Amino acid sequence: MSVNPEDGATGGVVLAVAGGIVAFLAAGLLVAGAALIWLGTQRDDDGYFTTGPHHFESPTFAISSQGIEVVADAPRWLFDADRLDTVRIRSTQSSKPIFVGVAPAGEAARFLADVPHEVATQVGTSPFDVTYNQAIGSRPPQPPGTATFWVAHAVLPGTGTLTWEVQRGNWAVVVMNADASAGINARLELGAKVSFLAPTGVGLTAAGGILLVAGLGGVVWGLRHRLRRPPAIPPPPGVPESELGNL
Repeated sequence: MSVNPEDGATGGVVLAVAGGIVAFLAAGLLVAGAALIWLGTQRDDDGYFTTGPHHFESPTFAISSQGIEVVADAPRWLFDADRLDTVRIRSTQSSKPIFVGVAPAGEAARFLADVPHEVATQVGTSPFDVTYNQAIGSRPPQPPGTATFWVAHAVLPGTGTLTWEVQRGNWAVVVMNADASAGINARLELGAKVSFLAPTGVGLTAAGGILLVAGLGGVVWGLRHRLRRPPAIPPPPGVPESELGNL
Protein backbone atom coordinates (compact mmCIF):
# COMPACT_ATOMS: atom_id res chain seq x y z
CA MET A 1 0.00 0.00 0.00
CA SER A 2 1.50 3.31 -1.05
CA VAL A 3 1.11 6.60 0.83
CA ASN A 4 0.65 9.78 -1.15
CA PRO A 5 2.80 12.49 0.48
CA GLU A 6 0.51 15.14 -0.97
CA ASP A 7 -2.34 13.99 1.31
CA GLY A 8 -0.55 15.25 4.41
CA ALA A 9 0.38 18.47 2.67
CA THR A 10 -3.26 19.09 1.69
CA GLY A 11 -4.38 18.46 5.26
CA GLY A 12 -1.85 21.00 6.47
CA VAL A 13 -3.20 23.63 4.09
CA VAL A 14 -6.78 23.01 5.22
CA LEU A 15 -5.77 23.29 8.87
CA ALA A 16 -3.83 26.49 8.25
CA VAL A 17 -6.79 28.08 6.41
CA ALA A 18 -9.21 27.03 9.17
CA GLY A 19 -6.86 28.41 11.81
CA GLY A 20 -6.65 31.71 9.92
CA ILE A 21 -10.45 32.00 9.84
CA VAL A 22 -10.68 31.29 13.58
CA ALA A 23 -7.94 33.85 14.29
CA PHE A 24 -9.79 36.46 12.21
CA LEU A 25 -13.02 35.86 14.14
CA ALA A 26 -11.07 35.99 17.40
CA ALA A 27 -9.64 39.39 16.46
CA GLY A 28 -13.20 40.66 15.95
CA LEU A 29 -14.19 39.42 19.41
CA LEU A 30 -11.15 41.09 20.94
CA VAL A 31 -11.97 44.43 19.29
CA ALA A 32 -15.63 44.23 20.35
CA GLY A 33 -14.69 43.25 23.89
CA ALA A 34 -12.17 46.07 24.23
CA ALA A 35 -14.73 48.57 22.92
CA LEU A 36 -17.33 47.44 25.47
CA ILE A 37 -14.79 47.57 28.31
CA TRP A 38 -13.82 51.11 27.29
CA LEU A 39 -17.46 52.15 26.95
CA GLY A 40 -18.17 50.75 30.39
CA THR A 41 -15.71 53.24 31.87
CA GLN A 42 -17.42 56.28 30.31
CA ARG A 43 -19.89 56.82 33.16
CA ASP A 44 -20.43 59.45 35.80
CA ASP A 45 -19.86 58.89 39.51
CA ASP A 46 -23.33 57.37 39.90
CA GLY A 47 -22.78 54.85 37.11
CA TYR A 48 -24.86 56.58 34.42
CA PHE A 49 -24.06 57.17 30.79
CA THR A 50 -25.23 60.74 30.16
CA THR A 51 -25.72 63.20 27.35
CA GLY A 52 -24.64 66.14 29.50
CA PRO A 53 -27.07 69.03 30.08
CA HIS A 54 -28.71 70.45 26.94
CA HIS A 55 -31.29 73.11 26.22
CA PHE A 56 -34.88 72.04 25.52
CA GLU A 57 -37.19 74.83 24.46
CA SER A 58 -40.68 75.00 22.94
CA PRO A 59 -43.36 77.71 22.71
CA THR A 60 -46.02 75.01 23.02
CA PHE A 61 -47.47 73.26 26.08
CA ALA A 62 -45.35 70.10 26.08
CA ILE A 63 -42.38 68.23 24.66
CA SER A 64 -42.83 64.49 24.37
CA SER A 65 -40.77 61.65 23.02
CA GLN A 66 -41.93 59.20 20.44
CA GLY A 67 -42.94 55.84 21.81
CA ILE A 68 -39.90 54.16 23.35
CA GLU A 69 -40.42 50.42 22.99
CA VAL A 70 -38.76 48.10 25.47
CA VAL A 71 -39.37 44.80 23.72
CA ALA A 72 -41.45 42.21 25.53
CA ASP A 73 -39.22 39.33 24.41
CA ALA A 74 -36.00 40.85 25.74
CA PRO A 75 -34.16 38.38 28.02
CA ARG A 76 -35.14 38.60 31.68
CA TRP A 77 -31.51 38.96 32.81
CA LEU A 78 -31.38 42.31 31.01
CA PHE A 79 -33.81 43.76 33.54
CA ASP A 80 -32.17 42.35 36.65
CA ALA A 81 -30.52 44.75 39.07
CA ASP A 82 -27.27 46.36 37.97
CA ARG A 83 -27.76 45.66 34.26
CA LEU A 84 -30.34 47.82 32.47
CA ASP A 85 -32.34 49.13 35.39
CA THR A 86 -32.65 52.90 35.50
CA VAL A 87 -33.19 55.91 33.26
CA ARG A 88 -32.46 59.32 34.75
CA ILE A 89 -33.69 62.75 33.65
CA ARG A 90 -32.05 65.63 35.48
CA SER A 91 -32.98 69.30 35.28
CA THR A 92 -30.09 71.69 35.79
CA GLN A 93 -31.98 74.90 35.01
CA SER A 94 -35.52 75.97 34.06
CA SER A 95 -37.45 79.23 33.84
CA LYS A 96 -40.21 77.77 36.06
CA PRO A 97 -40.92 74.44 37.80
CA ILE A 98 -41.23 71.70 35.20
CA PHE A 99 -43.07 68.42 35.24
CA VAL A 100 -41.33 65.33 33.85
CA GLY A 101 -43.28 62.11 33.52
CA VAL A 102 -43.03 58.65 31.98
CA ALA A 103 -46.25 57.03 30.82
CA PRO A 104 -47.52 54.33 28.48
CA ALA A 105 -47.25 55.84 25.01
CA GLY A 106 -50.96 55.42 24.31
CA GLU A 107 -51.97 57.20 27.53
CA ALA A 108 -49.55 60.06 26.84
CA ALA A 109 -50.92 60.42 23.29
CA ARG A 110 -54.50 60.63 24.59
CA PHE A 111 -53.48 63.16 27.24
CA LEU A 112 -51.89 65.40 24.61
CA ALA A 113 -54.54 64.87 21.92
CA ASP A 114 -55.54 68.23 20.37
CA VAL A 115 -52.97 70.00 22.60
CA PRO A 116 -50.28 72.02 20.81
CA HIS A 117 -46.99 70.26 21.60
CA GLU A 118 -43.77 69.08 20.02
CA VAL A 119 -42.63 65.49 19.57
CA ALA A 120 -38.90 64.71 19.69
CA THR A 121 -38.51 62.29 16.78
CA GLN A 122 -34.72 61.99 16.73
CA VAL A 123 -32.01 62.69 19.28
CA GLY A 124 -28.39 62.90 18.12
CA THR A 125 -25.56 62.69 20.61
CA SER A 126 -22.44 63.71 18.67
CA PRO A 127 -23.10 66.57 18.48
CA PHE A 128 -26.26 66.71 20.57
CA ASP A 129 -29.25 67.62 18.44
CA VAL A 130 -33.01 67.11 18.71
CA THR A 131 -35.41 66.98 15.77
CA TYR A 132 -39.02 67.94 16.57
CA ASN A 133 -42.35 67.46 14.83
CA GLN A 134 -45.00 69.96 15.89
CA ALA A 135 -48.44 68.60 16.75
CA ILE A 136 -51.22 71.09 16.10
CA GLY A 137 -54.03 71.47 18.61
CA SER A 138 -56.65 73.88 19.88
CA ARG A 139 -56.98 73.28 23.61
CA PRO A 140 -54.75 73.71 26.67
CA PRO A 141 -53.86 70.59 28.64
CA GLN A 142 -55.00 69.76 32.14
CA PRO A 143 -52.30 70.08 34.82
CA PRO A 144 -50.09 67.01 34.36
CA GLY A 145 -49.91 66.27 38.08
CA THR A 146 -53.65 65.47 38.15
CA ALA A 147 -53.30 62.52 35.75
CA THR A 148 -52.98 59.06 37.29
CA PHE A 149 -51.37 57.07 34.48
CA TRP A 150 -47.76 58.15 35.05
CA VAL A 151 -45.46 55.28 36.03
CA ALA A 152 -42.84 57.79 37.18
CA HIS A 153 -43.08 61.56 37.49
CA ALA A 154 -41.60 64.50 39.35
CA VAL A 155 -41.91 68.26 39.59
CA LEU A 156 -38.45 69.76 39.27
CA PRO A 157 -38.20 73.32 40.61
CA GLY A 158 -35.26 74.54 38.53
CA THR A 159 -33.02 71.63 39.49
CA GLY A 160 -33.90 68.06 40.37
CA THR A 161 -33.92 64.48 39.15
CA LEU A 162 -36.43 61.91 37.97
CA THR A 163 -35.40 58.24 37.87
CA TRP A 164 -37.38 55.42 36.31
CA GLU A 165 -36.78 51.69 36.57
CA VAL A 166 -37.01 50.31 33.05
CA GLN A 167 -39.92 47.98 32.33
CA ARG A 168 -41.12 46.15 29.24
CA GLY A 169 -43.64 48.11 27.22
CA ASN A 170 -44.05 51.14 24.95
CA TRP A 171 -43.36 54.35 26.81
CA ALA A 172 -43.26 58.10 26.28
CA VAL A 173 -41.47 60.82 28.23
CA VAL A 174 -43.38 64.10 28.61
CA VAL A 175 -41.92 67.45 29.72
CA MET A 176 -44.30 70.29 30.63
CA ASN A 177 -44.46 73.29 32.88
CA ALA A 178 -45.87 72.10 36.17
CA ASP A 179 -48.72 74.63 35.95
CA ALA A 180 -49.57 73.43 32.39
CA SER A 181 -48.70 76.82 30.88
CA ALA A 182 -47.19 77.22 27.43
CA GLY A 183 -43.53 78.02 26.85
CA ILE A 184 -40.99 75.43 27.99
CA ASN A 185 -37.43 76.48 28.67
CA ALA A 186 -35.17 74.03 30.51
CA ARG A 187 -31.74 72.44 30.50
CA LEU A 188 -32.06 68.68 30.86
CA GLU A 189 -29.53 65.87 31.12
CA LEU A 190 -30.53 62.40 29.97
CA GLY A 191 -28.82 59.34 31.43
CA ALA A 192 -29.10 55.57 31.59
CA LYS A 193 -27.47 52.96 33.79
CA VAL A 194 -26.30 50.00 31.69
CA SER A 195 -23.96 48.00 33.86
CA PHE A 196 -23.63 44.82 31.80
CA LEU A 197 -21.28 46.37 29.21
CA ALA A 198 -18.00 45.87 31.09
CA PRO A 199 -18.66 42.21 32.12
CA THR A 200 -19.79 41.41 28.57
CA GLY A 201 -16.63 43.06 27.24
CA VAL A 202 -14.45 40.98 29.56
CA GLY A 203 -16.22 37.81 28.42
CA LEU A 204 -15.79 38.65 24.74
CA THR A 205 -12.13 39.52 25.28
CA ALA A 206 -11.45 36.25 27.10
CA ALA A 207 -13.24 34.22 24.41
CA GLY A 208 -11.36 36.11 21.69
CA GLY A 209 -8.02 35.44 23.38
CA ILE A 210 -8.70 31.70 23.61
CA LEU A 211 -9.83 31.49 19.99
CA LEU A 212 -6.86 33.56 18.85
CA VAL A 213 -4.40 31.18 20.49
CA ALA A 214 -6.24 28.19 18.98
CA GLY A 215 -6.40 29.79 15.54
CA LEU A 216 -2.77 30.81 15.43
CA GLY A 217 -1.80 27.37 16.70
CA GLY A 218 -3.72 25.82 13.83
CA VAL A 219 -2.01 28.11 11.34
CA VAL A 220 1.49 27.33 12.64
CA TRP A 221 0.91 23.57 12.88
CA GLY A 222 -0.73 23.47 9.45
CA LEU A 223 2.10 25.36 7.77
CA ARG A 224 4.77 23.22 9.43
CA HIS A 225 2.91 20.09 8.38
CA ARG A 226 2.57 21.47 4.85
CA LEU A 227 6.28 22.16 4.55
CA ARG A 228 7.42 18.89 6.05
CA ARG A 229 7.74 16.39 3.16
CA PRO A 230 8.21 12.67 3.87
CA PRO A 231 11.63 11.31 2.84
CA ALA A 232 11.96 9.63 -0.52
CA ILE A 233 11.56 5.84 -0.40
CA PRO A 234 14.54 4.06 -2.00
CA PRO A 235 13.78 1.37 -4.60
CA PRO A 236 13.90 -2.26 -3.54
CA PRO A 237 17.27 -3.94 -4.05
CA GLY A 238 17.82 -5.36 -7.49
CA VAL A 239 14.97 -3.45 -9.19
CA PRO A 240 16.10 -1.35 -12.14
CA GLU A 241 14.98 2.28 -12.03
CA SER A 242 13.27 1.81 -15.42
CA GLU A 243 10.87 -0.65 -13.80
CA LEU A 244 9.97 1.46 -10.77
CA GLY A 245 6.92 2.92 -12.48
CA ASN A 246 5.45 -0.61 -12.85
CA LEU A 247 5.60 -1.33 -9.14
